[in-house]
Amino acid sequence: MGGAKSPVLVLADPQPCDEPRLLRYDPVTIAGGPIAANIMKCQLKPLDVSDYTVTFTSTEWAQLQTIFPNGVCDWSRRGVHQTGVVPWASFGPSRVNLVFDVNSE
Repeated sequence: MGGAKSPVLVLADPQPCDEPRLLRYDPVTIAGGPIAANIMKCQLKPLDVSDYTVTFTSTEWAQLQTIFPNGVCDWSRRGVHQTGVVPWASFGPSRVNLVFDVNSE
């Protein structure tokens, strides 16, 4: 039973009379994306060292710039072709519930 874990939605520390907290573990929400998971492609922003709470060495910062030459996701902006949440979303070729047609980009 190996392999990668699927995204999980769990009720954390359920207690009577407490408000439940929903946790979702996947790369998008860990990186600050919305729990609605309706951004298929994010708008990018340039890397900015002040966005991070850690101190990078010059080597580490250079590595980040190499890994993300076009920038990182700007979760404060709408996603590219973002829509509301669409159940049973299609990415083409079907036009039913089409969110983003991968065949036309």
